Amino acid sequence: MAKYNYRLVQKDKTWTAEIIRKQTSKKMFVTKHKDKFATEQEADVWAKAELDSFVTTLNERRRVAKLNS
Repeated sequence: MAKYNYRLVQKDKTWTAEIIRKQTSKKMFVTKHKDKFATEQEADVWAKAELDSFVTTLNERRRVAKLNS
């Protein structure tokens, strides 16, 4: 598993998408989440798009910080 990933959780009749960060081999933290999706597919589409955007933004910030130091 990469440092950042996503998971989908069903609660009652709705779905929640969570962007998760792996801190250690056993600890994972939710970085961002959105709930109340009607279907698993909707949650999956949001999670994939959000994860791509999140990682792209993070990489850009790291690149800029490296250039400035």
